[in-house]
Amino acid sequence: WITDLNEWIKDPTKTNVNYAWDDFLPGVRKSCAWNGQPGGVLGSDDAKQWCIPWGFEQNNITYNKGMFDKVGVSVPGNMDEMVATAAKLTKDVGGGVYGIGVRGSRSWATIHPGFLSAYANFD
Repeated sequence: WITDLNEWIKDPTKTNVNYAWDDFLPGVRKSCAWNGQPGGVLGSDDAKQWCIPWGFEQNNITYNKGMFDKVGVSVPGNMDEMVATAAKLTKDVGGGVYGIGVRGSRSWATIHPGFLSAYANFD
């Protein structure tokens, strides 16, 4: 069985003194809460907290604004736009410049190190 964890999260007498719920980003907290309704929005006001974040990975985009302005593209909002923007930057900037660079190798272990991040910060 499962139960709503809010009772424990919101009561300091039931939670470890070193555990600070507000240390987690709101989006991460909401990703573990659901109202149980098909299509229900994660983290809605009527959502129950079904799990707590254990380890997560945050990804971001760092980009060269001058390059984007030169080619006339804007920051992509989804993966399809990311691929199209990278292709346009690679083609239009030229000179051995690629429109995208990612870290690591072609191994899943270096592309998705979520567990490493969680263990690295564990006391």
